[in-house]
Formats: sequence, structure tokens, C-alpha cells
Amino acid sequence: MASLWREFVDFVDSQISVDDHRFWSTDLRSLAAWALLPFVTLLFLVDRPSTLADLAGLAGFLLEAGWIWFVFKRRAIKKRHWTEPTRYSDQNEGY
Repeated sequence: MASLWREFVDFVDSQISVDDHRFWSTDLRSLAAWALLPFVTLLFLVDRPSTLADLAGLAGFLLEAGWIWFVFKRRAIKKRHWTEPTRYSDQNEGY
């Protein structure tokens, strides 16, 4: 189970850019859609004026808030460990 979590975190890290402009313009939009998609689909399948629809909307909102928090936390960790590549760098971390 721990290796599955590690694989997931590594995949999310690979989708997050350290470049601020790219993160705000493309990465955050695509990552935010991952958590919204199941709940938006569920809201179309249930009757609108019902408790089930309200609970699905609330669950989607809470999951989305947690997901966005997770993405920003992973980005902060990635930026903290980022080393800017130089022309004479013999490490491939920046590339």
C-alpha cells in the first residue's frame, strides 16, 4: 500500500511544474479537474432537489479543497528541493 501511495505522489509530482507561470496557467487547471470529474458526473445522475444531491455536492467540495491543498503542499516541497540547472551542472536534477 505504501508503494502505491508513493507511485501516486510521484505521478502528481511529475505533473506539477516549478515554473510559476506554467503552474498557474496549465498545471493547476488540469490537476483541479481530476477531483471534480466524478462528483460533477454524480450530480447529473441524482435528482437535483434532494439530500443526496446536496451530500454529493458537499463531498465534492470537501474532496476538491483537500485535493487543492495536497497539490499546493506537493508544489511547495518540490520548489524547496529544486536546484536551478546550470550550464556546468553535472547533476541531472534540473533537467
